[in-house]
Amino acid sequence: MTPRWQQHKPTVKEQRQAQRAEQLAHCRHGEHRLTPTFRAGEQTCTTCGVVFYCPDCLKAYQLPDPLAERAFPLACALHRTMEVPV
Repeated sequence: MTPRWQQHKPTVKEQRQAQRAEQLAHCRHGEHRLTPTFRAGEQTCTTCGVVFYCPDCLKAYQLPDPLAERAFPLACALHRTMEVPV
């Protein structure tokens, strides 16, 4: 076993690359880090850049659909239909 002081300590660049790879892996599993944009009913992932928008919110405020390549419609909590179990 090598002494602790001789073990390789990752550089800052290597640490950032590992962190970025981990964040992108979370995005691939649908665990995005979403933040709202300036438009109603629209959120973007700060890691991968995907845009989620609520079509009903955009219609209500007469806004056009997002122009991003990776934009997906996703109803917000206000416009999402919920089924109540009987």
